[in-house]
Amino acid sequence: RPVGAGLQEIRRTAVRNLGFGLGMTGFALLGILPLSRRMTRHLASLTEGAERLAQGDLDVRVPVPHGAEFGRLAETFNRVARDLRVNQERLLKQERLHKELEISRRIQEELLPRQPLRFPFAEVGGVSIPAREVGGDFFNYFALREDEAAVLVGDVSGKGVPAALLMANLQATLRARLPLQEDLARLADQLDHDLASSAP
Repeated sequence: RPVGAGLQEIRRTAVRNLGFGLGMTGFALLGILPLSRRMTRHLASLTEGAERLAQGDLDVRVPVPHGAEFGRLAETFNRVARDLRVNQERLLKQERLHKELEISRRIQEELLPRQPLRFPFAEVGGVSIPAREVGGDFFNYFALREDEAAVLVGDVSGKGVPAALLMANLQATLRARLPLQEDLARLADQLDHDLASSAP
């Protein structure tokens, strides 16, 4: 065989192989493009979700695609967003409760006597240190006559805002009834009746 014919055969084989390779590459690209588009769409969805989450949108959720890796990523993202929302709500609730208790503590302090009660023969005073921000322990004292005082000490069952409100109710009732009633035993009965009728 002449050398030229051999070269032509090699050239034909190379062209055939190149054509086959290009055809296979084309088929591969046709198969990869939809997969690539799906991957890009899932990545774009996760990226958009992450940006919204970073801006404070804790209600953002991303669609969960079928498929192991992107499905797991989307589920993890949604779980993290859900957990962040739950934690934020818990913190806000704690902050509201703390503010409410602080306000109640100030109100309770205002209800306790600030100055001691002075007599020529004695001085009556006290301090209340609650176990929590707001407690149900209270005291008060009143001059009945020149030489007589009434000292009231109580412990409302429970702690917190309900106990402080019950204490405030008792203090207000006592202040209203004390000038009208000199019999302390009868006054105690009236207070007991008033508290029992106002309790939930």
